Amino acid sequence: MIGQSLKEIRRTRKLSQRDVARACDIPDSLISHFESDRRSPSLKTLKKLCRGLPVSADSLIFPNREFDSVPEDIAARLRKDPKFVTLVRALMGAS
Repeated sequence: MIGQSLKEIRRTRKLSQRDVARACDIPDSLISHFESDRRSPSLKTLKKLCRGLPVSADSLIFPNREFDSVPEDIAARLRKDPKFVTLVRALMGAS
């Protein structure tokens, strides 16, 4: 989900995966897993990534796009995904 945008941000800033992991206080191996989309970060880890890089969560999740421009079929699937809904609510401060 965030792999490509995480990799682009890291490379643009000329950081190694280890640099990012240390800045975010997470294991080195997770960065590789995220960038290859083998794993998705938990909300807690997403917050660490955002603080450590620093970047906004939406720039990781929807790089170079406005949320309103997400194709409707994808938006509909995301609205049905309980993990995604929980993430969005947490990021927006809703309960």
